[in-house]
Amino acid sequence: MPKKFDDIINDIDKKVEFLGNVVVKNLNLSVEGYCSSKKELCNLVISKNDEIIKNLESLEMYAVKALCLYGPVSKDLRKLLTIIKLCSMLEKIEECAVKISLVLLNSKFNFDRNDKYIRKMSSLTNDIILLTISSYINENIDKINEIYNP
Repeated sequence: MPKKFDDIINDIDKKVEFLGNVVVKNLNLSVEGYCSSKKELCNLVISKNDEIIKNLESLEMYAVKALCLYGPVSKDLRKLLTIIKLCSMLEKIEECAVKISLVLLNSKFNFDRNDKYIRKMSSLTNDIILLTISSYINENIDKINEIYNP
């Protein structure tokens, strides 16, 4: 028996919230590894990357499948399209976390990497991710507009 559309949306909401937190955690590990020159943290970030990307792509396809099977209109259509965009955004941020880790791992020079700017960028990115996902789940359109149109 096929799932009800509302059940699918609830399932998607839970998964995007979980994966958003996973990406935030991996970004934080990457920045911490870079700033503290801890290569083991950077290796951990890289080792988690394939699974995270696979899960994001799977969620994206789940949303596309729901779009095709149920043909939602208006509000539900916007929710599914938003999930697809969120997955794409989270994939890009995850790839950035890997690139930050690779900079440390491929560097032959030792220098002070305790960069306040990269930490600030990471903190702001974390806030935007978590606020965007929270606003999506709570359907707070005004907050989403505030995030992306300051």
